[in-house]
Amino acid sequence: MKQLKFISTIILFFLTVSSWSQNTSDSSLIKACSEIGFTKFLPKSSQKSQLVKHKAYTLAYSELHEQALWVSYVLSANECTLEEERSSTFFKDSKVKTGSATNEDYKSSGYDRGHLAPAGDMGYSPITMKESFYYSNMSPQVPAFNRGIWKKLETEVRDWAKSYGSCLVITGPILIDTVKYKTIGPNAVSVPNAYYKIVINPNLNSPEAIAFVLKNEASSAELTKFVVTIDELERMSGIDFLPNVSKQQQETLENHVNGTFWKGMETVMILAK
Repeated sequence: MKQLKFISTIILFFLTVSSWSQNTSDSSLIKACSEIGFTKFLPKSSQKSQLVKHKAYTLAYSELHEQALWVSYVLSANECTLEEERSSTFFKDSKVKTGSATNEDYKSSGYDRGHLAPAGDMGYSPITMKESFYYSNMSPQVPAFNRGIWKKLETEVRDWAKSYGSCLVITGPILIDTVKYKTIGPNAVSVPNAYYKIVINPNLNSPEAIAFVLKNEASSAELTKFVVTIDELERMSGIDFLPNVSKQQQETLENHVNGTFWKGMETVMILAK
């Protein structure tokens, strides 16, 4: 009975997350969302940041690094099939109280304006496509990384959302406030050494999670080489990704990776210690 109650609770949690993000949720999920609230389940960092909510995603903006520490959103299968024309213009984020990075920061820097929440995940409306081009959603990425292995991972996540119905995605740079980073532009935008992406599939009897850490450099390696547990990523980043989930639920999601639940990752098996 206790196990059944636990499974029901965690499924309700992830369905609530999904209902918050989608415009077409059924009435029961809308009710659950109003009672619990998605923000209860957002990541938590000890670093100073501003919580910024947009239609498509929520982020924690770091003035110190002039970019987001994390971006969180739910990606559903139907959002992957609707294709708004990709924008070619980047925008300041007016919701960032201290002011976001600007085009001048990236101009002639040698780095791409790398999307954290990719435009390919945000093509389901003109508003969400524009939001994906806010500078608060950008991070300086080595061109070969942005257009190579990072793009490959973004495509993999969209394929999972299409296959599984929906996925919760949390992504961002690994930036520690005690580390001195190279910076670009007049606003001194930090250049991260690595990036991460967490994907959670809530559409299972017992939801599963997988995480990746990739260095900000070109790579021809298979994505399986970059898989880590959420526990390991938390130690690397200093971010608590599910701070308000019970300890038992956190352990279920964070301490292992079972590749059999992720198409293309079947050879990956990281067991709980």
